[in-house]
Amino acid sequence: DVCSSDLDDAENLKDIFMAFDKDGSGALDIDEFKVFLDEAGEEYDDEELAEVYAVYDKDHDGALLFDEFVEYVKAIHDGDDTLILQHRFNAIDLDGNGTLDASEIQKFQELCGNFISIEEAEELLKAMDRDGDGLVTLNDYIQYKNK
Repeated sequence: DVCSSDLDDAENLKDIFMAFDKDGSGALDIDEFKVFLDEAGEEYDDEELAEVYAVYDKDHDGALLFDEFVEYVKAIHDGDDTLILQHRFNAIDLDGNGTLDASEIQKFQELCGNFISIEEAEELLKAMDRDGDGLVTLNDYIQYKNK
């Protein structure tokens, strides 16, 4: 059982991480991560799991490294919704320029197992563009997600 006091301590986090890394690869694959989430009482359906994994597996190599795991645990443990949204925005913003475009939204959706057309991505982009300037910034994204 993963209790919240364990999540406060870096040493405990390393032990928890290693306990869920069943194959000893030094990283959690999505199945190992799901077992951790179940133990921690985080309920995700397959689609949500794929999205969370895509956000925190920064290089999208199918291996959640310890520092990526810590980032997830800290954001969830602190219950900081803005930080979680910032992590999601950064994961979608593949070129790191601080704005989202349709192709980035399409690629991120693909990582999550959702294959959408560029037109659908453009529709999503329009919905996220809260100030109508044609750019989706972190602020637009946070407002969109919090509506």
